[in-house]
Amino acid sequence: MDRPARVGVWDRVYGLIPVLGCFFALVLSPLILLGAPENVADDPGRMENKLFWIALATLCMTLALGRLGTGRLDASLIWLVLYLGVAGASVYWAFAPDVSLKRFFQQILIVLCMVTPVVTSDRRDWLFRSLFLCFALGVLLNMAALALRPTTALGHPGIYSSKNTLGLAAALALIVALHETTRPGARARILGGLVASASVFLLVLSQSKTSLALAVACPMLAGALLVLCRSCRLTLRSVMVHVSGLLALLLFLLSAVLELGVDDWLQLAFGDPTLTGRTTIWAFAADMIARRPALGWGYQSFWMVGPDAPSVREAPGFVSQMPHAHNGYLDVLLETGWIGLVLMVLFMLSSLRAIDRIGDFRRAWLLLSLMLFTIFYNATETTIGRSFSLEWLVFLLVCADAGALAAESRARRIKRA
Repeated sequence: MDRPARVGVWDRVYGLIPVLGCFFALVLSPLILLGAPENVADDPGRMENKLFWIALATLCMTLALGRLGTGRLDASLIWLVLYLGVAGASVYWAFAPDVSLKRFFQQILIVLCMVTPVVTSDRRDWLFRSLFLCFALGVLLNMAALALRPTTALGHPGIYSSKNTLGLAAALALIVALHETTRPGARARILGGLVASASVFLLVLSQSKTSLALAVACPMLAGALLVLCRSCRLTLRSVMVHVSGLLALLLFLLSAVLELGVDDWLQLAFGDPTLTGRTTIWAFAADMIARRPALGWGYQSFWMVGPDAPSVREAPGFVSQMPHAHNGYLDVLLETGWIGLVLMVLFMLSSLRAIDRIGDFRRAWLLLSLMLFTIFYNATETTIGRSFSLEWLVFLLVCADAGALAAESRARRIKRA
């Protein structure tokens, strides 16, 4: 009987590069900036960010030599490449081309680190186990921060600069920990249960209602969708598109019959018709999108790009201080126009199709849960395309893993045929 091939030290390091990227965003960077104001923490141009990702990308490309021909690029990842192509081209018409070019270069480094090892590595079975341990460490540090750092009127920030960041980290930790509880072995299940319980505790103390709601709803929705699709032989894309269309039609009919406007629905759903000022930000963003609808203002060349930026000169009141539009899809429109948004949506839909082709139900459930979290979370926050956002890093990891598994499944079917 042939023994399984041994995995060398550098093979493991190469496979763990995406987890190292998540570790930096989840633990290392927040500890470096512990106590810093939120505007400092949100600055993408910080030196430690640049140095870390340049070093990690250099390591990634060095270890990738000789492996690039072994990977299989799924069609879902091609849409990501096309989106990045539009983002790179937008530097030429960007409002602040120098800033846009620097941020685009940072994004390329991040995509290389998060995607390349996943699609070219032969051993990904321990990838999400390692990611779970990374989140377990993050949860442990945040539990310690509860005793060491004071809370705020809005919620506890943990080791981060704001309570929303703690809520996001705890929500992702909860989803990954729930997956850990399904692994064989009592030790894995107990540890997963402990991390999941601590994550819920952190979510409650952070008072991040959106993250808490999505962390609970997305795993349940993902499980229901997978069971429905696999038992009825439907596709995830078709089910989600049809359900979204039916919900939109239902809201339209109810609005017409009951004479309810957008403010009324927001008041009913969230108790605040402005969503803590977000509707003002969205109205301004919509006006600016209308000026450059096709190609946008350039990749990450709208918010926080200097005193002459349109977000500073023309935005009303507090909006001029915003780092983003608090809606990932509006920000993609602002930066790369309708062309960029269409490519991003196609990337998401293709990734859903890739998840649909994964035979392992547990793995598909985890990936779909994290994917749904990204889709819904970006309705009120912006993480899509934000270079150093933890959620964006996890999203890239999810899409890369789904694409690689789908490509391998297709290759096996072709070989059998």
